[in-house]
Amino acid sequence: MSGRILSVRVRNFKVFGPRTTCFQPASGLTLLIGPNGQGKSSLLQATILPLGINIRRVLRLLGVGSVIDLFHRKEDRVARKISVEIAFDNADRFFPIDSDQVVIRRVLTRSEGGVEASKFYLNGRRVQAYVVQNLLHRAGIDPTGFNIVPQGAIVEIANKDSEELAAYIRSLAGIEEFEERRRRAEKRLAEAEQHLRELRGRRAGEERFVLTLSRDLVVAQRRQLTERLLSMIETALLLHERNALSAQIEDRERHARELEENLKVLREQIQAIRQEINGLQRQLQQTLPSIETDLAQIDLDLQRLRGERSNLEDQIRSVNADLEHLNQRIDAVRREKQQVNNEREARLQEINQLLEKQDQLVKQVECLEKSIAQLRDRENSLINLLSSGTGERTQLEQQLQDVEKQLREARNRLSRLQTRLEAREAVVRDLESRISDIDLELSTLREQLQDLRDAISHQQRALNLSEKRLTQLRERYARAHTLLNDAREALSTARILVMSIDAQRSIVENLATAQQARQRLLELARAGIIPGVLGVLRDLIKVLPRHKPLIEAVLRDWLDAYVVEDLNAASQLLAYAKRMQAGRIIAIPVSLTKRLRPPPPPKHPAIIATADKLVRASAQIQPVVRFLLGGVVFVSSPKAAAELAQKGYTAITRDGVVYTASAVATGSPSKLQSLPKLPILTLKRVKKLVKRLERLTVDRKRLIADLKRAIEEEEKSIETQRQSLAKLQADFDRLQTTLQRSEARRDRLAKKLASERAVLVKLRRECNQTAARVAALESRYAQLSQRLANLNPERIEREIRGVRARIEQLKGQLRSTRLQIEDIRKKIEDLRRIDLRLRTCAESLFATEQQLGQRRNELQNKRRRLLRSLQVLVDQEKRLEERRTALLKLREDAISGRWQLIELLNKRQEEFQTLDSKYRSLLAEQTRLLTQVNYDRDQLHRLDQKLHESAFLESATELLATHDPDFLKKLKALLHRELREIGPVNERAFEEYNRNLPGFKKLSERLRELEEECNAIRQLIERIEQEKHQTVRSIVDRISHHFARYLREFFPNSSARLFFEDPQHPADSPISIRVRIGDKPEMSLMACSGGEKVITAICLILAFQELFPAPFYIFDEIDAGLDARNAEILARLIRQLADRSQVIIVSHRGRELARLADKIVGVFTADGRAHLVSVRPEQLVQQAVSPVTSP
Repeated sequence: MSGRILSVRVRNFKVFGPRTTCFQPASGLTLLIGPNGQGKSSLLQATILPLGINIRRVLRLLGVGSVIDLFHRKEDRVARKISVEIAFDNADRFFPIDSDQVVIRRVLTRSEGGVEASKFYLNGRRVQAYVVQNLLHRAGIDPTGFNIVPQGAIVEIANKDSEELAAYIRSLAGIEEFEERRRRAEKRLAEAEQHLRELRGRRAGEERFVLTLSRDLVVAQRRQLTERLLSMIETALLLHERNALSAQIEDRERHARELEENLKVLREQIQAIRQEINGLQRQLQQTLPSIETDLAQIDLDLQRLRGERSNLEDQIRSVNADLEHLNQRIDAVRREKQQVNNEREARLQEINQLLEKQDQLVKQVECLEKSIAQLRDRENSLINLLSSGTGERTQLEQQLQDVEKQLREARNRLSRLQTRLEAREAVVRDLESRISDIDLELSTLREQLQDLRDAISHQQRALNLSEKRLTQLRERYARAHTLLNDAREALSTARILVMSIDAQRSIVENLATAQQARQRLLELARAGIIPGVLGVLRDLIKVLPRHKPLIEAVLRDWLDAYVVEDLNAASQLLAYAKRMQAGRIIAIPVSLTKRLRPPPPPKHPAIIATADKLVRASAQIQPVVRFLLGGVVFVSSPKAAAELAQKGYTAITRDGVVYTASAVATGSPSKLQSLPKLPILTLKRVKKLVKRLERLTVDRKRLIADLKRAIEEEEKSIETQRQSLAKLQADFDRLQTTLQRSEARRDRLAKKLASERAVLVKLRRECNQTAARVAALESRYAQLSQRLANLNPERIEREIRGVRARIEQLKGQLRSTRLQIEDIRKKIEDLRRIDLRLRTCAESLFATEQQLGQRRNELQNKRRRLLRSLQVLVDQEKRLEERRTALLKLREDAISGRWQLIELLNKRQEEFQTLDSKYRSLLAEQTRLLTQVNYDRDQLHRLDQKLHESAFLESATELLATHDPDFLKKLKALLHRELREIGPVNERAFEEYNRNLPGFKKLSERLRELEEECNAIRQLIERIEQEKHQTVRSIVDRISHHFARYLREFFPNSSARLFFEDPQHPADSPISIRVRIGDKPEMSLMACSGGEKVITAICLILAFQELFPAPFYIFDEIDAGLDARNAEILARLIRQLADRSQVIIVSHRGRELARLADKIVGVFTADGRAHLVSVRPEQLVQQAVSPVTSP
């Protein structure tokens, strides 16, 4: 039983002395008995001490006045430390600790005034008290609960009023947890409502600011739309220019390629003529001398070749003579070698014949010796048989009868085994037939499975293709949606521009009125009516003309700001502006800018100048200039601008690109633009563009609808294919299941066949063994019969005489055979000596033949080399003769054609000069074309870069495809004129609106979430209250049920109930007890008698234990006020409780509990300290009964 107490070890606690006292209760009911004052209650109090209660609650629970009373006292000495250790069973991990036992030990150390230290140990490790409390709380062990009832607690329970009882029940029901949850929810609600009020105030201010930004955004969007249209048209014109330039480049490149081909042909012609001229010149210079030189050289070579040829012919004749002589010698050696080999083979044949004859004679000798030995053995056996007499014949007859009996039994067993074997063979044949049928069925199923697998694969491939087509359609659908959204965005922007004409005019009129009001304000300030106003910033500063555009672009709206002395002057100026409806104005207090310290001047080699140094102002206005332009620098390179922007400065390059920290982080620096006046827009061309965008939107919608229908049809097709695939897969699974079942059935039959075959093999083996035994017995029977017939004495003597005569005959044959063997051995030795001489002669002849063959091969190779050399010389001589003839003829021709060569040479030189001049002109033209092409390519590259940087390339392509370039140029001029007419707009409206709108939306969303959170928290509080009341009501009802049931055990026909004095609020209501005992009317607990109060309190305790079970219970004299009958009933109820949990009870009425206890421990005092002794329940009951029943 997990959670039960295994042991309690006590030292120096009250009556328990310095020696450790170990108390080991039983897992069921343990009874502590002993006289009063011996330490029973002290033992139970010691059990409570380690359960995590602080020392004051321990004293109050144990009814002890001072902590010193807990320490063991002997005479005048008081112990220094108290140690109590309790061990719990944790085999089933009742406690959340990975150990079979949980040991908690508490050590109290005494000081002069009380307890110096209280230490807890968990499994030998020092822990805090709250660790022990949490561990016991998780296990459901409450030291102050009703599972531990100290001495006298019954009376206290009976005297509890309704408030105390309700408080205890609420603690059991966990009302503190509900209250804690309610407190946390109410705290969260108060914080959320406070935050809600703050957010509502912030949202009101943000809403006003966003509305102001939205009005500025409309004006800015108009300009942005015009600029986007202008950028789109410029991109289209650039694209048109690019296409024209690309076509021009292609024409020039084609012309250049044609020129290159012509130049190539000319180069080839020039090269051919130059080579021809060079050849003619060389031919004129070298024709006759070279021919004469060649002829003289050829004559010398012919003489040399003829001499070499005669030498080679002499060498070949000598080699042929040597070869003839060698061939004759080799033939003679071969004939001699053949004669030696023939003679040797004859000798070897004769030796082999003699060896075979010798082997035959040796075998004959061995056979004769063996026959002689057999005959001698036969002679000895016959002599032994003759001497054995009649006794052996009698034994042979008895053995013959035994063998005949065994033979009959073996033949009967063999017939039975053959019958069983035939039956098993029939079973095996049947199983083999069934297995063959199943194999045929399996092959059919496998073929069907393969067909289904092929069909599934084909269907899967088709499904993959359909899904691929569907993916492509969806991609096209997404691209079409993107294009449609772009068109819709452009259309909505254009419509906003068209629809905002009246609003623009109204804004312009309001701006004109505001401008007049601002001029009036300035006049009042100059007149001194508005004190402290120094003027407008634009009038108070001076900038050089070349720097003025940059400074105006940087300051923007600040140029129209009013510079005032202090905050009072600013408030008066704003009040006058509000009364005069001057619109939004900016006031800059000088006193405030003096307190604001500008950033230090940066140091960087790329800095051209700082913005505040380019502005001249008076000393009074200089702080304002430093405040506005102190962190703005002009640099020479974008890299330096990015580095300064990362340090917190605003850097501007030469081309007007602004770099800030946020722009560098996002990678999108902005461009400085001047702020012109805001005029009224003209929208003649814009309306036409709106119509074109509407047509484009309709076309794209139609395309999206077609794509959507195609996607739906493809999805339906895919769904059909998937269903078909699922059906095929189901058929495949079904066939596979059938195949598996058939294979399992075949395996079972195969196993059965294997077992039958094993039995069949066993039967055959046994049958063969039996047949072998029958044959052996038959052979034994025949042998015995033969031996019995051979035991005649006269026949044995005749046979002995015949055996002796045969032995003598065989000895004579053996002697003659041995003489023949000796003669044959001598002849073999002579023949082997002759064969050795012949073999030596054959080896010498073979070596001579090898040497002669090598010499012949060398001579043959030499002859072949000489013949090849001779043939080469003959060929060379022939070629020289042919060349000499050709040279002679060429000399004659050269002499006759020299003048013709000179004329041809002059003609070719004229042609060369003509082609060279033509080549130079074409080369110059090609160079000019290539230079123009490179220039055009540079222009094309610049155009491509501009087009790549443009964000309207796709729209510009469509625009160029539907409109004439001349029309686009006119539209561009119109848009430029419109941009010049557009007045000043707030360029920061986009950034400020986009920066503030998400915050406003998040604020609104957060406000809505807070409102929902407040409502959810209020609902949570209501649910907590409902759960709290429901929990208390449920627990009280269940306690009332068990309370009445236990009371009826003591008083039949009785009833009891717990009820709420305030039923509407059960969790906060006092709880009263009403009981009806027997025939008495229902009454409160205070109206009951003393015994009835005790019984009612006991029933209430048992009801609580029924509802909140614990792993162990400790009761100290709860039966003190009961009579014998009620004590017997209580003992039975405690026994029932002990069957479920561990119970430790102290009682002086031991007779009722002793019969039911699992263990009885006696407590007595000796030597100034308490001792424990275990007593068997039977022994104690017998001792308690024996004085009554003895005679």
